[in-house]
Amino acid sequence: QLDEGLLDHMLKEFMQDDQVTFRSPEQRQAFHLMMKQVPYLFLVLPTAAGKTTLFLFGASLATSQVTMVIVPLISLKLDLSRKAAALGLQPTIWDPNQIMPPPMTPPASSRLILVQIEHLEHPRFNELADHLITQQRLARIIWDECHLIPLAKSYRPIMSRAWHALALPVPMVFSSATLPHHLQAELVDMMKLGSLPQIPVVRADLTLPNMVSSTSARPRAKVIIFCRSKRLVDAISEEMEPEAAKFHADLLDQAKLDQLDLFQSSRYILVATGAIGAGYDFPDVDLVIHFMPGKYEMTSFMQESGRAGRSPDQPGWSYCLVKAFWMQARPNQEGEALEVTTFLNYLGDQVCRRRVISRVFNARAIESCDPSWALCDLCEHRQSTLGLGPIATKSPSVDSPRRDLSKPNHLVEIACL
Repeated sequence: QLDEGLLDHMLKEFMQDDQVTFRSPEQRQAFHLMMKQVPYLFLVLPTAAGKTTLFLFGASLATSQVTMVIVPLISLKLDLSRKAAALGLQPTIWDPNQIMPPPMTPPASSRLILVQIEHLEHPRFNELADHLITQQRLARIIWDECHLIPLAKSYRPIMSRAWHALALPVPMVFSSATLPHHLQAELVDMMKLGSLPQIPVVRADLTLPNMVSSTSARPRAKVIIFCRSKRLVDAISEEMEPEAAKFHADLLDQAKLDQLDLFQSSRYILVATGAIGAGYDFPDVDLVIHFMPGKYEMTSFMQESGRAGRSPDQPGWSYCLVKAFWMQARPNQEGEALEVTTFLNYLGDQVCRRRVISRVFNARAIESCDPSWALCDLCEHRQSTLGLGPIATKSPSVDSPRRDLSKPNHLVEIACL
């Protein structure tokens, strides 16, 4: 057992900040489980709650070993590399197509190796993993934003075959900010983990703790507009020149970095596909707009909404611009994916936007926003126009404890086009 005082001191040294500490008991618990080298761990912490800090800090302590992170998005890979480099970890972005002598291992000084999930099937990945394990250099494997494994399986074949990597005899952590029960069960099934003894699951309160009373945005607030196609991203960003940067999968890696630099330095709008929706940390985004989302996965919507409101002293806005008929109550369609049905039910709710969020992600029934939260558009209308207070919350009905995911400092609103 690590001494807590020493651990806190080491974290401050690593982050180069005398004020930093573990952000929640769940974050501290997860770190201890990682250090104990448990074979498998599910880690669900909210956006901006320190998931990345956990494995970067852990990597810094394994002085003779390397932490491997399996990343599903190029944007996430670039962001992790930037964060790790800033903390002195000398990350390696592993590319099997680089001309390197076998076994293509990272430099001895590197503490972090980032592997695109599609590269798991490359023959050179097996060489890399075997060499690291033989040399006892591989400390653990992190599956970052693991909710994308079941979500993206229909159009990314690697997701259905990623389970082969579990043959590697090293501890593995499955990390996400949005992993509802149904996706966790599907992930366990896809990764062939169902026959194992109960796997530890650490879930933190996904309600951001900074309750706010002000609903005013900062001047020139940063905005991300999420679109469902690359063509739409190109068209909207062109119309918004020179205020907008853009991001989608077809841009070259250097172009992606250039556009993100523009957004973070001189431009106030980023028009993007969901390729930037998971994991990338923008500390000063106040507003997220989902433009014509249509039949969308609820978990992806939550990830994209989580790009806003990451600053502890500011609320975040999440707007959907949709066609009016999408907001009508509708029966579930036969064969329709649960994630899509959930999102369309979210759009069509006539009582409170957070009802669906709480039921799916918290396994808890509510009927309205709590008075201490930033109200959704429906609850605000009921309170301001009709003079009605919150509706009584029903008792939870859950099999196991689960924390609140409904983001009370996010202002949720839907507008019709």
